[in-house]
Amino acid sequence: MKAQKNIKERTRENFQKASESTAVFQENAKLKQEISQLQAQLEQARNSSGEIREQSLEQIRSQLENQDGKLKININDIQPSDQCRKTILPIHIQQRSQTLLDNGQRKSLILIPLAEEGKYGLEDGELTWRAASSLVEQGYTDWQYLEAVITPVEEDLDEAHKRSLIHHLHAVHLNSLDKSEALFRELRKSVSLELSDKEIKAGNGSQDVAKNLKFKQIIGRIKNKLPKIPEFQEIYNSLKNKASQERVSALAELNYLSEEERQVLEFFSSWQIENIASFYRKVMPTVFLSDKLKKAVREKGLGCSQAILLNKVIEQKKQTQLITQTLKNNWSESQLKAKINDLSESRNTDNKNYSSVIKVTAKITEETVKSYSPQQRQELINLLENKLNLLKTN
Repeated sequence: MKAQKNIKERTRENFQKASESTAVFQENAKLKQEISQLQAQLEQARNSSGEIREQSLEQIRSQLENQDGKLKININDIQPSDQCRKTILPIHIQQRSQTLLDNGQRKSLILIPLAEEGKYGLEDGELTWRAASSLVEQGYTDWQYLEAVITPVEEDLDEAHKRSLIHHLHAVHLNSLDKSEALFRELRKSVSLELSDKEIKAGNGSQDVAKNLKFKQIIGRIKNKLPKIPEFQEIYNSLKNKASQERVSALAELNYLSEEERQVLEFFSSWQIENIASFYRKVMPTVFLSDKLKKAVREKGLGCSQAILLNKVIEQKKQTQLITQTLKNNWSESQLKAKINDLSESRNTDNKNYSSVIKVTAKITEETVKSYSPQQRQELINLLENKLNLLKTN
């Protein structure tokens, strides 16, 4: 009888454990399904633009708020999204800061867990996050924490950057600096380069800078070859309608290209860069802007075409003055070009004057001095002493 009771109890316990396991399994299956659905919604939002993207993100935000509620997250634990668009002007941050002060936070941030525990990447709400950070710096410590919802979808930063570039590359609002830096980052990942010690030294020890400089040379060679060989241009134009392997096969037939040139061309074709000469002239130079000019583009609203012109002004003091004047007077590209040309002409005139002085002074030789009278020698000594004092005091 006792043995029978033990059997019944064990059966009941086993049945309970089985029921619990089934419940756990069902709960896990439900969670996986929700994550899968959420991931699909995120992809839809990422691949959309404008109103459709906003609607998709709002749907995700609402769903997460209903499931887990809003959380308060320290802004120091949030990292900006690894997107290709890096330019957010101060005026936009100031406007959002004022909105936060006047109306509070209207929308929760959408965050994605990063590999480092307790750290999050931004999927949506970067402007609000930047505005809150600005307010904290100004002493508004209440904005140290922002409301957020957290997706259970983990993020791969390289994939996030590539996805962002796919979405933004041909958008009007993506400036040449953001576009070129994003493309060169993907180019460095897609095309492997062997660098010599000399090339690494030219990049000041930075592999990325050295590769950028080498890619500049490769793209320059491609640009020069395209117009000279009609067949080359025709084949390149046809690549945009072909799959990756077909592009590689088509380029392999062009035996006048190096392997590096073929790989770069295949990369450009995959990203639908149709006019390589225009890219080389108008977009690529922004990669090589000085940090000062990049900052002026991203924080002060300096135009990329103006920044390219200013990068050619070697004298730093004069370059800084021209940046200030360009922003203050809102000079167009042609107006700034005229100012730089005037500066070059002025420098050339100064150089000519200097050359003339050197030539005249060089004519004072032992033979010519012998031909001068004592009075002429004294006049010349007095003149040269005055000029020497002038040089020393200025």
